[in-house]
Amino acid sequence: MKRIALLLSSALLIWAGCNLLNVDQESTPSPRGNGRIVFGESIENVKIGDDTTAVINKLGRPDHVGTGDFPGSIFEYVYPLVDSKGYRDSLEVTIIITKEVRWEQSKGVQGLKVSGSYSGETRNGVGLGVSRESALVLLGEPDRSSKDDDDQIVYDNYYFEENAFSLKYIEGKLQVIWMVPHQN
Repeated sequence: MKRIALLLSSALLIWAGCNLLNVDQESTPSPRGNGRIVFGESIENVKIGDDTTAVINKLGRPDHVGTGDFPGSIFEYVYPLVDSKGYRDSLEVTIIITKEVRWEQSKGVQGLKVSGSYSGETRNGVGLGVSRESALVLLGEPDRSSKDDDDQIVYDNYYFEENAFSLKYIEGKLQVIWMVPHQN
């Protein structure tokens, strides 16, 4: 009888320990941002120049593959429900799959775009939905900024050695983030 009680106690402890280790850390946002966007480096660990295999190894198979007026593909990832409101994340990865003169910089990932309810943020909390004022405090002044005629849409561009980030604000709220190669 003691042996059965000992086995049941051990099994219960192992089960409880496994459940504690299995806590979904994404569901508990950190106060400083989740770091899925790293300005000057990557979005979701995907970098400019990554090839198709690297993207699939990092993100899995895309939910949708499309084409455009360029020699490549657009991989679209629609992430599973990740927050209590039921919002879905979306990430588009533009991949150039052939090397042509107009794409001579490199083949591979040539652009990433996050929009919709994508919940990735920089470590300091810049993500979709943040106000432009807050982003400017956290990121500093952009290298280039432009507005539409009625100031409802603003684009702020930040240039880094390997890539550039373009932020699109509509009515003062960040709606789209692009990462593209930096054209010197």
